[in-house]
Amino acid sequence: MNASPWHRTLLRQMARTGLIPDDVTDERFAALLQRVSLSYDDADKQRYLHDRAFSLASQEMQDLYDRLQEASQSEATVQRDRLKAVFDTAATGLIVLEDNGQIFDLNPVAEMILGLDHDTQVAEPIGSVLVTADPEDPSTVDLQHAIATGENWRCSDVLLMTRTGTLSASLLFRPMASGGGVLAIEDITERKKAQAELIWRANHDSLTGLQNRASLVDQINRGLQRARRYGTSVAVLFIDLDRFKRVNDTLGHAAGDVLLVECARRIGSAIREVDTIARIGGDEFVVLCENLTTDSAARERDTREIATRIIKAVDEPFMLDGTPAYVEASIGITFSQGSPVGPDTLLRDADIALYEAKQSGGSALAFYDDSMIDRMQYALELERQLRRALPTDELWMAYQPILALDGDNVIGYEALARWNSPQGPIGPEEFIATAETAGLLNDLGRRLIRRSLHFLNDLPGDLRLFINMSPSQIAADGIIEWFDEALEDTGADPRRLVIEITETAALADFRIGQRLAEFQSRGIAIALDDFGSGHSSLSSLRTLPLNLIKLDRSFLNSTVDDPRAESLARMLCDLGHALGISIIAEGIEDDDQRRFAQDMGCQYGQGILLGPPTTADQALEHAARHV
Repeated sequence: MNASPWHRTLLRQMARTGLIPDDVTDERFAALLQRVSLSYDDADKQRYLHDRAFSLASQEMQDLYDRLQEASQSEATVQRDRLKAVFDTAATGLIVLEDNGQIFDLNPVAEMILGLDHDTQVAEPIGSVLVTADPEDPSTVDLQHAIATGENWRCSDVLLMTRTGTLSASLLFRPMASGGGVLAIEDITERKKAQAELIWRANHDSLTGLQNRASLVDQINRGLQRARRYGTSVAVLFIDLDRFKRVNDTLGHAAGDVLLVECARRIGSAIREVDTIARIGGDEFVVLCENLTTDSAARERDTREIATRIIKAVDEPFMLDGTPAYVEASIGITFSQGSPVGPDTLLRDADIALYEAKQSGGSALAFYDDSMIDRMQYALELERQLRRALPTDELWMAYQPILALDGDNVIGYEALARWNSPQGPIGPEEFIATAETAGLLNDLGRRLIRRSLHFLNDLPGDLRLFINMSPSQIAADGIIEWFDEALEDTGADPRRLVIEITETAALADFRIGQRLAEFQSRGIAIALDDFGSGHSSLSSLRTLPLNLIKLDRSFLNSTVDDPRAESLARMLCDLGHALGISIIAEGIEDDDQRRFAQDMGCQYGQGILLGPPTTADQALEHAARHV
C-alpha cells in the first residue's frame, strides 16, 4: 500500500490476529488502520508531553496529559472493536493459531464451515478439527510443520471430515512475526461440483449422456496406445440412422429425441463391456471396439457379429407416445492396421464405409477398403460437375412414348432426365442419386419439370406428360405452391399431367399420400411406378389416390420361365381393373412381351419396342405421326 508505514504497536497487534500489511487490500480497511496508527502516534506524542510535564513539575501539563491519554485510549478501543468486527464478518473462514498449533480465535465462517462451536474449540489443537477424509493425506502434517517453522503454506484442495459430512476445502496459512499465524479456510465443494459439471458437459452429449466427439477422439487415442502395447487391434463402427429425419418431421423433434435416447440404450446393450459408444451429432453414433485380434478373418467375424446385433436392435419398432416408429442402422467399419493411424483417419475411413453401406439400401454394414476412397472422390467430383451443369444445357429431358397396346396410338410421353457431360453421357441412376445425396434434387427437378411443362404445351391433342418425382421432392415444403406457380407461368393443363412415384416411397411417409391427394384435386393424375418390385404391398392400391399402375419390367422378364410370376402378374392386372385403375406394362422389348402384356389385360405399354427415349423435337414428330 502507498500510505506511510504504520505504527509498530499496531503492527504487533495485527500480527497477533494474523494480519500483515500485504494482506490488507481493502481501501476502507486500510484507511481505518491508518487512523489507528495515527492514534498511536498521537499517544506517543502525549507520552512525550507527559514526560515533559513531570520534568517541569507542572500540574497543568499533568492534567492536560491525563485528558489526552483518556481520549487516546478511547480511540484505540474503538479501532480494536472495528478490527474485531472485520474479523468476525470476513467472508472467508479465519482461525488464529498460537505457535504451538492451538486455536486462539476463529470467526463465525470458520465455525460454520467446520461445524464448530467457538467457546469449546478455543485452545484446542488445530489437528482435532481439521480431519482429512483420507488418513494418508499429509495436509494436516504439512500445516503443523508450517506453524512450527513460521512458513507460508497452501493446500488448494483437501477433502475434510466434519460433523455434518465431508467437504472440499482450500487452506491458506500465513505466519505472524510474533508467532503462530492465521489459517484461512474456504469451502469449495460447490465450486468443484460446478467444475465437474462443466468437464462432464465438455465431454458428453447432453441428450443421451454418451461421450461426444472430443471425448471419443481421446478414447480412440488411448485405445490405439493399448493396442500397440498389447499387440491387439481396434475397430471403429460409424452408425447412421436411416429414416430418422422422417420421424422428426412427422412426430416432432421431442419424439425424435426420445428415439435417440432409446437408440443409444439399444446400441449400448448390443456391444461388449470393453467397447465405447459415443454420439457425435444428429443421428450419428460411433462405437469403438477394443481387444480385437489382429487376425483379419477372425477380427472381421467378431466385428460383424457386433454390428449385426446393433442393426437388429435398432430395427425393432420404437413406441413414441403409443405410435410405432421405424428406423434402420447403416454401419461403416474400419480397423487399425499395422502402420500408425490416428483417430481422424479411422473416423474418416469408417464414414466412407458408412456411405457404401447406405448405398445398398440401409440396414446394412460395410467394411472399409482403399477402393472406397476412389469411389468417394469420384462421387465428389460428380457432385462438383453437377453443380456446374445445373444452369447449363448439359442437363436435358428425353421423352419416351407410352402407347395403347391395342394399336399404335400414343397416349403420352414419360419425361426422363439426361446429362451429356463434357466427359460423355452420365446415366440418370448415377447423377440423380448424386443430386439427392448432395441436396440438389429439388433444384434439379424443378428446373427440368418446368422444361417438361413447356414440352407438354407443344404436344398435340390430349396427350399426357408423365414425370417422375422422388419422395423428398413430394414431401418438400412448398411443393404444391411451386407447382401451382409453374402451371400458371407455363400455361400447362394439369389434367394432362401424370406424376409417377414408386410404391415403397409412397408407403414410407403419410405426408406423401396427402400431397398426392392435393395434386389429384388439381386434376393431375397419379401413377404408381415399378409396382411389384421391392417391398410391394397390395394395401397401396387401397390407401393411395391412384389413377394408373406401371407394372415393373421384371414381370415381363420372368413370366416366361416362372408360371407363378405369370399368375401373380395376371392377378395384379385383374385387381387393378376391379379398382378402376389402368395398367401400363414397362420394359416391353419384343413382340412376345407385348402380346403377353396385352393378354394379361394391360391397356398400355412402354419400352424400346414401342419407342426409345428421344429429344423433344423427335418426340413431337413422333407424336404427330401416332396421334
